[in-house]
Amino acid sequence: MHRYLGIGVGLVMALWCVSGFVMLYVGYPRLNNADRLNALAPIQWQNCCAHEKIADALGVEVFDNFSVESVGDRPVLRVAQSRGIRRTFDLATGEALDSFSEVDALAVAKRYEEPRRDAIPLWNWLAGKLYLLAYQGSTPVRFDATTLAATPLDRKKFDRIAAKISDAEKTAIDFLVEGDNYYYSGHDPVDLPIYRITVSDAEHIRYYLSPTSGDVVGKVDTGQRHYRWFFEALHRWDIGASLRRRPWWDFIILPLVLGVTVVCFTGVYMEYRRVAPKHRGAAQQLTE
Repeated sequence: MHRYLGIGVGLVMALWCVSGFVMLYVGYPRLNNADRLNALAPIQWQNCCAHEKIADALGVEVFDNFSVESVGDRPVLRVAQSRGIRRTFDLATGEALDSFSEVDALAVAKRYEEPRRDAIPLWNWLAGKLYLLAYQGSTPVRFDATTLAATPLDRKKFDRIAAKISDAEKTAIDFLVEGDNYYYSGHDPVDLPIYRITVSDAEHIRYYLSPTSGDVVGKVDTGQRHYRWFFEALHRWDIGASLRRRPWWDFIILPLVLGVTVVCFTGVYMEYRRVAPKHRGAAQQLTE
């Protein structure tokens, strides 16, 4: 029984190694921001907007960081609050949208079947000012909503965002060109450069913000740090920036994965050779 179990478990491990080898170079399907924005429906401004009701619900007078877009044919307001929390409201009724119906989901999915548009406009309110984000393919450009002049975000606006995103007295703001140990282009590509805001609290939470839109595109807390080092690092061997560089990463990982795969298949074959002759000998005795 032990040997049969060993063959079964060995086959599972061998197939696990083979699938892992494939996944090293074939990532999971993902939807980038440009494709998502391309599929958004034009905003329907009829019966809009119940912004006063939304402001009362949030207990604010001015939305400091928000964006307006469509979910199906419904205009919605997405508001960024402190500590990276985002809430969605129906602009026509002012009601909070904690979930969406099957009809909404089908309407959104149908938009992906339509021809793509060349440019994507998106209204964005950030740090007390209204902007227009226009996307040409995957490249975003920020414009002043009044003058339509190209207006990149500066450090002062991110200082204000940092004060809004966290209640902590001290925050550190860094502009990353190559990422860090938690936000980097590895198995899945990420947008760089990026602003990193580190909060001086018990968890030392890190927020990663787009330098164009000001949106929070990543967040790392204590739980995610544990996951990074005790799961991802052990599975991907991308512990440091030097190990993440290609082709050095390939030179280390490929021999390891191939070696383990060969050991698994060899073990299964050797165990099968030990079990198979006994069956043949028993069959010969029965025929005699």
